[in-house]
Amino acid sequence: MLSENDKLILVQGCLILYEKREHSLQRRTDSWLFSEDQEEGLEQDTPQKVIDYIIKAYIQIINNCYCYNEQEDDLLSPIKILKNFYLSNESVVVDTIDRVCCDLLRYIKFNQSNSGIIKASERLFESVASHFGKIMTSLCNQYIFELKNSNDSECLEMIGLIEFTFREFK
Repeated sequence: MLSENDKLILVQGCLILYEKREHSLQRRTDSWLFSEDQEEGLEQDTPQKVIDYIIKAYIQIINNCYCYNEQEDDLLSPIKILKNFYLSNESVVVDTIDRVCCDLLRYIKFNQSNSGIIKASERLFESVASHFGKIMTSLCNQYIFELKNSNDSECLEMIGLIEFTFREFK
């Protein structure tokens, strides 16, 4: 039986496979992640638990990429992974986009001087354009949360993130 951390690492490894657009590998990964057969999937976890692992693993991928400075491919990795994952699993967008968008947009804004990041991000946001309202709602909810907790610097960051999102992706 795998521990929670082992499952998270395993899902993170699966998500990294989406960076390369190898369809047969993506189909097998999708089948394993979302299998209803408990022998095939993430042991006995519920679909919501699998979604939680995906979100946590993806945020960890983003956090790991803040370390890269020199290679554009490394910087593009989180954006490519999410775009390809969403293209392969459109039904999962609605359950995940609001929980990853703040971290994703912080990452994109942090790397906005890289034109490749902006271009890849535009393609990602085009693929989830029908969920733009959900993204903005999530950003506004985070702003309200920070406002209620009197986190002035976080409030300013969220205002900047909302403005950046409208300017770059709407």
